[in-house]
Amino acid sequence: MAVSQAHPNSVRHRAEALRHFATFRGTQSQRHIKPLHEYVTARLVLEGGFAPEDLLPRPPLRVTGGRRIGRLAYAHDRATGAEATILGGLKTKNVDIVVIKEGIGPVLAISCKGMTGAFRNLTNRLEETIGECTNIHIAIPCLYSATYFSQEPTARARQPRRTMWR
Repeated sequence: MAVSQAHPNSVRHRAEALRHFATFRGTQSQRHIKPLHEYVTARLVLEGGFAPEDLLPRPPLRVTGGRRIGRLAYAHDRATGAEATILGGLKTKNVDIVVIKEGIGPVLAISCKGMTGAFRNLTNRLEETIGECTNIHIAIPCLYSATYFSQEPTARARQPRRTMWR
């Protein structure tokens, strides 16, 4: 199934990023979740007030003019797909989205997780998330860690519900 690409001069929208996630097959690579990374990093700039250069992966945005009073412009060449590696208390952790402030270090880490298919894996994914947060918290207690979890509805959930009084 072909998935629509983002317009070359626009930031990806949430619906498009989620559609790409839900329709992508073959989840061994991270290609199904990369559009969601682009969407979340853009929202951190637009709504969170973070500078594009403080984010990994870097969104396709740049600030023109001064940093204090500047304008955001679309800059496809500035986008990167790089993840950050954070030193945890027990092991290193590749994090999907990280805000790194100069002179402070990482202040926000967001993991984007998705599950297409078996609902029985949900408990494992939640346990994995708790372990990752604990690992990072041991090394960097001030780091705010968040997880964005998206699950494709099952075939049963897509069917219309029947009521007894119909």
